[in-house]
Amino acid sequence: MRKELFLFAFTMIICFFILEASIRVLGEYDLDGQFNFRGYQFKPYQLPYNSLLKIQNDYYSLEKPFYIPDKYLGYTLNNDTTHPNGLYTTNSIGIRSNKEFDLEKYKKRIAFFGDSYIFAADVPYNESWIYFLENSLGDEWEVMTFGVGGYGIDQAYLRWKLQGQNYDPDIIVIGFQAENCRRNLYTIRKIYDRKSELPFFKPRFILDNGNLKLVNYPVPEFSELPNIVKNFESNELSKYEYFYKKEDYIIKNLLHYSKLLSLVFVFKDDYLGYEKKHRGYYKEESEEMKLCYELINKFVKEASEKSKVFLIHIPKQEDIALKLENKTYFYENFLNTLKKDFVVIDFADEFINLAKNESIDKVYKGHYTKEGNKILSERVQGKIKNE
Repeated sequence: MRKELFLFAFTMIICFFILEASIRVLGEYDLDGQFNFRGYQFKPYQLPYNSLLKIQNDYYSLEKPFYIPDKYLGYTLNNDTTHPNGLYTTNSIGIRSNKEFDLEKYKKRIAFFGDSYIFAADVPYNESWIYFLENSLGDEWEVMTFGVGGYGIDQAYLRWKLQGQNYDPDIIVIGFQAENCRRNLYTIRKIYDRKSELPFFKPRFILDNGNLKLVNYPVPEFSELPNIVKNFESNELSKYEYFYKKEDYIIKNLLHYSKLLSLVFVFKDDYLGYEKKHRGYYKEESEEMKLCYELINKFVKEASEKSKVFLIHIPKQEDIALKLENKTYFYENFLNTLKKDFVVIDFADEFINLAKNESIDKVYKGHYTKEGNKILSERVQGKIKNE
């Protein structure tokens, strides 16, 4: 019996070291010394100083970048620019359009504010909701989208306040994509999303005794970004960066020296605990959702002084996938609150039906497909005509 136990223990030890060695060989360290294995990032995390420095140097070498730093918005779209993928172009005021718009209004205007879904990413202009809505509304209306990839609700609000309201839109549509509520909490994109290629700061609202207060505004100079990240712990900005936890950047547990055990920890947190963790993000009492609600409320209240304002629910692919499994959205309760307090356009049922009858690929290819964009435009058109 003792011999069998010894052989079993010896076999387990050999297997452990084989697996440990395999993960170390198959994984890789990035420019910052961050270890990654099959998309998983192991603690202790490393601050993205070197990768930001490289992205920034690459940025400086561009003749005319598509995204540009902005001291009040963090970043925005460049004027009269074509994206490297060739799908997108901006006009002279830095919005996605093949038309120009004067400050003086000659037609009715509808203006959209939000992130990459409102920008209509991943499709050419003639497959975007912008194109379909322009054609369906006809010459009586002008359609403007101030959507920018990666924006939070806060940046969408600030873009309306600083630029969009100057064009005196008759109708304003605010995109609600639930993950934007988490984006409201970061100050540096690369700390929130290590895979991001956007090397920019972001202004940040906080709740101070229940009131919205704007911090990191205007944002530091773009050139300062790598050095601020390098010395982040000692920088005042770190106290406003929700996604920076000092303890995540140091080894607290000796077991983290093992790549195999680190993978077990990551798998437990990010895979087995994925649904529980994400449902926790969107609890109405969480910081994410309290701040998100106050930002939406402020945006709607101020914009309603001159314009009719709608929200539009923008479900991501993983949201529709939950519905196909007969589950609720992670943010279902929050969405219901928005529908109770504001006018919300919701086309998710059309997406669900199309995904059931054909496939989810019919409405998503990263962002919305041509068919998905058509559905969005039809629901907006229907809302306008019924008003």
